[in-house]
Amino acid sequence: MTIQDLFDEVDALVPNFYTTEQKLKWFNDLEYKIYMELFTEFYPGELPDYTDHADATETPQVDNAYGRDMYLHYLAAQIDFYNDEYSKYNQAITLFNNAYKAYEDYYTRTYSSKREHFWRI
Repeated sequence: MTIQDLFDEVDALVPNFYTTEQKLKWFNDLEYKIYMELFTEFYPGELPDYTDHADATETPQVDNAYGRDMYLHYLAAQIDFYNDEYSKYNQAITLFNNAYKAYEDYYTRTYSSKREHFWRI
């Protein structure tokens, strides 16, 4: 799955006039959120520095069913928000939040935190 595949799918589901460059900016915002909130805390091994995707032919950080749902709902929410369709935005962002939480739960179950754990008695 490439980023462009996600853009094509969201364009089919939510017709819009936004450019690939704008969608890529939104996409990179979400990628950075995932990097900072999940990967810096739980990534196994040495984590490479984050860099924005330069074009839509690249592969997303989360290249599985969790990622597909997150990215599609997030992009749909951004489109609805900037089209001033707030009821659709509320639905899309709720679906995104659910998908993000599902991925976060999966990721934190799979990888343990890098922080030292202390027990209080």
